[in-house]
Amino acid sequence: MAALLISIVWPAFAFGMLLTIPVLKVVLRRAAGGLLAGYTYDMAVVLLAIIAAALHRARQAERHPLPIPPRVIIAWLVLVVLIWLRLPASANQAYGFKKALIFSIFDTCAILSVVLMMVTPRDGRQILRLIVIGGILSSMALPLFGSTIGSYEGARFSIQGASPLGVADLAANAILILLSTWIADRSPKRTLLVVIVVPLSALAIFMSGTRGPIFAIPLVLPLIFWFYRRSLNFQGVMAALIGFGLIAVLTAYLVNPSYLTRFSGDAVHSGLSARMHMVNVTVRGIVRNPILGNGTGDTSVQLHGVADAEGSYPHNHLLEVFNELGIFGMIAWVTIMATGLAAGWELRKPEWDNTEAKFIGVALYACFVYQAIQSFKAGTYAAAYMQYFFCFATIAAHELRKRDLQIWTMNQQLFMRAQTPLTTAHSATTPAP
Repeated sequence: MAALLISIVWPAFAFGMLLTIPVLKVVLRRAAGGLLAGYTYDMAVVLLAIIAAALHRARQAERHPLPIPPRVIIAWLVLVVLIWLRLPASANQAYGFKKALIFSIFDTCAILSVVLMMVTPRDGRQILRLIVIGGILSSMALPLFGSTIGSYEGARFSIQGASPLGVADLAANAILILLSTWIADRSPKRTLLVVIVVPLSALAIFMSGTRGPIFAIPLVLPLIFWFYRRSLNFQGVMAALIGFGLIAVLTAYLVNPSYLTRFSGDAVHSGLSARMHMVNVTVRGIVRNPILGNGTGDTSVQLHGVADAEGSYPHNHLLEVFNELGIFGMIAWVTIMATGLAAGWELRKPEWDNTEAKFIGVALYACFVYQAIQSFKAGTYAAAYMQYFFCFATIAAHELRKRDLQIWTMNQQLFMRAQTPLTTAHSATTPAP
């Protein structure tokens, strides 16, 4: 009830809870016990986000259509329908049913909440703030309290059983948002945040033992630099980033040398070999039924060879969708991702320079590209709600900016038309010299 009241007054609070589910859920579950078992907390939070966003939209003076192109909506609905239609074909319908529920209900609610929330580009700023706060808190938790509240979950280090991947993703999002906004506005306040939080977040990633962000973040940073190339001191920024990285690596080694074990050559090679095996198995499944796919959840059976396998995936969303939903599902998934990538790429144009829309859009786009890169090496498409969240947020921010530009252009044209008769009349009544 308290969360609902806060979200009504401050809608972004609900999105902060939504984006920190991987960490906050476990902490609260320990306090509430069985009350938050299963997906109870996840659904409560995502419904809270929808309510807060709907109330936020209802309070606006003007009524605007949802800022999402019809082709994206159609593509998402195609995926939802295919997930249920192809479920009977799966050799693991129990796991497929679970994936279908997560994607068609939870993931759909997550993207609906951000679409409802984005009424103006400025609304994206509130979401960015909450992401950074969540990233800062999770980044501080491991380095400062890891020895007392942390534990090893397999090869990774976790906060009280929270997903190490979630902790690392929150820290990575904080790094990307802070660097993107700092490059756009190098104020003393932002500089201080970058100096303190970026090394701390990098340290948290190393401590979590999650390799994905270490490889994905360096691929996203050049994209941010490209967007701000007309106003960026490239050498200075690169020197600062290299310094932050070295500080994080050195600190991780001094705290506990074992934190860097997951990033050794042998560990990386072993991880790549395992993933290549999963990719090969998945490709064989695609070849077996490329048109309709093998059914929702069938990938886990192919990977393990047993009908009751659960929680297994090829660590490649595109191949997993293709394998389970066929060519039509793959086309729908690619349509959504490609629209998000194209929308963010528009920010490179000069007309976006020195605008708040670019300030917000580049940060959202950086997080989306980071999640898109991660989709080729980790997780399953059914649980990739953060990737879809940032994809739809990027598309919405772009569509809102396009709408504002169209309104501005129309007003300019109306103004010029209104001035034309006055100019003509003045010329007709003015005697020639």
